[in-house]
Amino acid sequence: MEKDVHEFPEHDNKEIFRQIFDHVPVMINLTGKDRRIKLVNRAWERTIGWTLEEIRRESVDVFAECFPDPRYRRDVYDFIAAASGEWGEFTPRVRDGRVIDTTWCEFALSDGTVVGIGRDTTARKRTEVELLDSREQLRALAAHLEAVREEERARISRELHDDLGQALTGLRLELSWLNGRLARSSSEANRTLVEHTRSMIELVDRTVETVRRTATELRPGILDDFGLAAAVEWQAADFQRRTHIRCHVMASLRSRAPDRDTSTAVFRIVQEGLTNVARHARASRVLVTLRESDGHLLVEVADDGRGISEAEQSGIGSLGLLGMRERAQLLGGEFTIGGVPGRGTTLRVRLPVAPASVSPPGG
Repeated sequence: MEKDVHEFPEHDNKEIFRQIFDHVPVMINLTGKDRRIKLVNRAWERTIGWTLEEIRRESVDVFAECFPDPRYRRDVYDFIAAASGEWGEFTPRVRDGRVIDTTWCEFALSDGTVVGIGRDTTARKRTEVELLDSREQLRALAAHLEAVREEERARISRELHDDLGQALTGLRLELSWLNGRLARSSSEANRTLVEHTRSMIELVDRTVETVRRTATELRPGILDDFGLAAAVEWQAADFQRRTHIRCHVMASLRSRAPDRDTSTAVFRIVQEGLTNVARHARASRVLVTLRESDGHLLVEVADDGRGISEAEQSGIGSLGLLGMRERAQLLGGEFTIGGVPGRGTTLRVRLPVAPASVSPPGG
């Protein structure tokens, strides 16, 4: 008769249990109804610091040593007594005085003994804290770099508009004067010069337009001078002119504009959202909505295009989406995007805003 493959080999079952018990990489203890430790494995002894022999010989109250606060110790006793099989987190003080992070699961045997299985999670917790700290530092750095970049954009925009723009305007005036003087002469040579100066004037005009457009794209003055709603409406009109995709803005903001950081973040998110529509959506219409509700600024960019897929939302090429999400999170906000195949994509941003100031009566 063939032997059952599930039968134990010819060994003492207690030996098998003991070897497994002592070599599993988790802490195991058995606690009696009298709240005293009856049995522990080697991982428990290495982690907590006492051996079972010392506990018995010196009558060590391990729970009092590990949890000197009576209220905390009572919570531990209640968790053990419940033996629910659920995992719970505790911070015992081990023999060398360190306080460590642990997680435990307790279940009861038929005689009332409770078996505890625990893991030392100190290293994992430390790594999690360090990871969170690093993430916060990276976000702070990203916010600083973004602020520096916006300031640099504004500075370059002003210099292009004020210095280079004025210089080009002055050059055009001089060329116009020269062109007028030359045009009054009837000589063949001067007529040739008139054509050259007219071409130069046209070139200067095109350069002035390029400088103005570049300055505006770097940092639209309308955002600082007239506020977020006006800047988004300008952006929508410019988007429609360049792409021939109809773009409508519905803005319902209080008279008090959001602060500079919020306005900049929303403008850049809308700008990036419209850029994505032009590149990927194959849309014919876009609706941009700005409104305030319950202390939050709500922004939506919705198109009627092909609809973004889940793979595109999380793909390696979705750096634009990552940038928009990061902008929102830096201001304590939320960013979501979703699409329906053939019915379009909707981008939503929710940012906290300071409550609008109330003007005094008659003010």
